[in-house]
Amino acid sequence: DHFKAINDGFGHEAGDAVLVQFADLVRSSTRKGDRFFRLGGEEFALLLPGADLDALRDITEHLRASVERAVRCGDRPVTISIGATPLAAGESASSWLSRADSAMYLAKGEGRNRVIVVDSDGQVPPRELR
Repeated sequence: DHFKAINDGFGHEAGDAVLVQFADLVRSSTRKGDRFFRLGGEEFALLLPGADLDALRDITEHLRASVERAVRCGDRPVTISIGATPLAAGESASSWLSRADSAMYLAKGEGRNRVIVVDSDGQVPPRELR
């Protein structure tokens, strides 16, 4: 969250250090077959083959909490907003990414430092909004 503020306030070297901490945390928190990509800026994609909605919720919430606890810029905690959704059979990557992006912006709009998981129809289960 607010990654541009880290770069602007602390410099790009500090921003790079945050990205390295984040990548290391993701690598240590995921399985060997999972795939992690930087889409640009402060947006990333994490492919979790075989993960259903409950697994997506558990994994992404663990990742969010781990970042808040372990990733720092100086003495300040770093937080992330996560939008997650399953990839439907036969679905295009752009459709899937668009749905995940919408979920991420919903997480940001709900106050940041949170996870929103939507189903393959883009519906938010009621328990996701708190």
